[in-house]
Amino acid sequence: MSLDMWSEFWKIGRTGFHSAEVHDQLLKHGDWLLEGRPRVGVPLCGKSLDLVWLAERAQAVVGVELVAQAVQEFMVEQRYTPVRTELEGFTRWTTSGPTILQGDIFGLTGAGTGPLQAVWDRAALVAIQPSRRKAYVEKLVELLDAGSRILLVCWDADRPADVGPPFRVRTEDVMSLYSPHGRVELVASEVLDAEAHERVRAKGLQWVKEDIYQISL
Repeated sequence: MSLDMWSEFWKIGRTGFHSAEVHDQLLKHGDWLLEGRPRVGVPLCGKSLDLVWLAERAQAVVGVELVAQAVQEFMVEQRYTPVRTELEGFTRWTTSGPTILQGDIFGLTGAGTGPLQAVWDRAALVAIQPSRRKAYVEKLVELLDAGSRILLVCWDADRPADVGPPFRVRTEDVMSLYSPHGRVELVASEVLDAEAHERVRAKGLQWVKEDIYQISL
């Protein structure tokens, strides 16, 4: 997915991935993620309210977002007055709460993020094309300190693997990507079928499954 395509999604309002509430799985598993009050990274953060919730509880929060419109809307909606600086191909938006680095996550370095000990991945892995997933995971591992934690939300459905975003991510995919780096535990799973859920029917799917993983590096 290119910058132009993601920018177009934001421009036309094709942002069904955005939630007007803090994610329920972050509320359920946040104590595990935030043990020791870490510095938390939030890849492909958009304008998520999760950033604000995390910033109130973590040592620091660093979001990463490709699209300028998403960051601008976040700052306006949360009434932040950011300080903008340029750093290694990124625009850094610094606030009294979270910091957001605007740019391509694959170009991130530790100099940009600072040390990180946790990652909240609600909608990043499922937005990455399958051919780039391994590089994405390797980038996260590169940026995280030893002993870090990742709380990962994945989406699966009865459609081809190359259709998306979101792209389907199966348990075997998560294990293949992350088990070489640490311990992977599936802690929650829910299947929504088309018969009972209109949103599933509207997508032309028979079922959708959400899986929650705790990953310890």
